[in-house]
Amino acid sequence: NNICLKDSVLLTDTSKIVTGKIEVRNWDFGDATTAIKTNANPFYHTYTTFNTYQIKLYAVSDSSCVSDTVKQTVMVYPLPQVAFTLPTAVCLPIGEAIFTNQSTIPNGTGSQLSYIWNFGDATATSSIPEPTHYYASASAYDVLLTATSLQGCMDTLTKNLNTFYQQPIASFGIIGDTLCPNIPLLFSDSSTAPNSTIASWKWNFGDGDSSASPNPSRGFAALGTYTVTLSVKNTEGCTSSPVATKTITIYKQPVVDAGPNMLIPAGKPLLIIATSNDTALFHYIWVPAIYLDDDTLLRPTTTPLFNTTYKLMAYGGGGNCVAYDTVRITALQTLNVANAFTPNGDGINDVWEIPYLSDYTESKVEIFNRAGQMVFHSVGYKKTWDGMFNGKPLPVGTYYYIIEPKNNGYNKLSGSITILK
Repeated sequence: NNICLKDSVLLTDTSKIVTGKIEVRNWDFGDATTAIKTNANPFYHTYTTFNTYQIKLYAVSDSSCVSDTVKQTVMVYPLPQVAFTLPTAVCLPIGEAIFTNQSTIPNGTGSQLSYIWNFGDATATSSIPEPTHYYASASAYDVLLTATSLQGCMDTLTKNLNTFYQQPIASFGIIGDTLCPNIPLLFSDSSTAPNSTIASWKWNFGDGDSSASPNPSRGFAALGTYTVTLSVKNTEGCTSSPVATKTITIYKQPVVDAGPNMLIPAGKPLLIIATSNDTALFHYIWVPAIYLDDDTLLRPTTTPLFNTTYKLMAYGGGGNCVAYDTVRITALQTLNVANAFTPNGDGINDVWEIPYLSDYTESKVEIFNRAGQMVFHSVGYKKTWDGMFNGKPLPVGTYYYIIEPKNNGYNKLSGSITILK
């Protein structure tokens, strides 16, 4: 007397009469339907809705005698309403398929049901309400879900799963070999998606920052080692696994000062006073190495014979963080002063030129005639004397000079210079 909806209840009349016979049997099924039977043959009745029903029967004899009405209760239990959703995409080779169970039962909840899943690939079944199953290959699989109520009422639903796709393969490169703070690096995506296309990118730079750009460019502010990862998703929603990973190290950026430009007598040793923001961390190269005692020291000693401009290069960790600076060392030569020149316009010896005097940046030159009148004056030796005074050529004769080098304690030079024609 307890059945599930869509099942039928078997009714058997066991009425008796002592004399005579039962002429008709009047049935009331409790669902607003009735029946009159003229025999006691068993029969089935099917209810269209779940409920508790009272079935009534009374019999009438051939003498029109009416029996009492007998009653029995029948409980018709509801069927589970089986429902589930298939995964929109099953991504191979992992083949993970997550099924969402939406089954209910009218007089209760889905949690009151028990389940059997058949995934259609000849593997073991599952009784988990919302299972995750792993398929080994792409095909069309009939997924069957059977739900059973506490009263044993059962229903099933079958759906065909055929949405199988290949997972994309994440890959990337890093363009830029200067791994220094705040120097932009280009992260170049090279991921592939078999039989599909890449639809989205997820970058993690290991410093709390991320990006959804296919080819992001960024620098790192702090020194250290960072693990950069990339995962990609194709148009079907398949995500790469594993993620692509690269490790980069950001090194300290050198900062150098090659020191001030210096003047020194030729052949005299001089310590170059260069500075660095980390004297121990970096290594150094001076170019050219001429006159230096060691071109790999931050502060080498030079003994220059001639003017030399040095370039200091400091290399950071990994050899890719570089800083540059230059310094000029002027090697002051001994001054040899000519005692005559011929300013006659023939292009030969037309000016009184003093070699190397221009290196003496603070030098002063004064020339006087016999009367003591100054006929030429120069500071820093910015011009040579051409034998002119106030725009007119001076006459042939002897003149007198005073040269004050004013550098590194050089003494004054004095003597005579003769103008010849």
